[in-house]
Amino acid sequence: MIAGIATLVTGATADTGFRGLAGQFNRRNKLFFGQSLKQGDLRFTRLDNGSSVEVSADLSSVGGDPRMGELMSLCLAGEAIPAQQQEFRTLWQGRVRRLLLSHADDPQVIRIYR
Repeated sequence: MIAGIATLVTGATADTGFRGLAGQFNRRNKLFFGQSLKQGDLRFTRLDNGSSVEVSADLSSVGGDPRMGELMSLCLAGEAIPAQQQEFRTLWQGRVRRLLLSHADDPQVIRIYR
């Protein structure tokens, strides 16, 4: 999941994906796994000068609706009725919206290590 987010943000992939334009902007072979990190869960490194930052996310301070756990279980077990499925989607997207709009620069949620 983390790799998918990194690809979404940067366009970098392991060996598939965007091949570039006229020999420029190739994003293949720029996503690496198993690298040694000092503090974060993910490292972003500039290709032009080698500077980097590590980041981590702690989403625990942005709680979800208490109904999400039961609804998720029902959905994953294939036992949720359509109304329950929709309620779960709505609650899940509400939390994602809060994370992105209200906590994107919250140092307790997104931590950047230089």
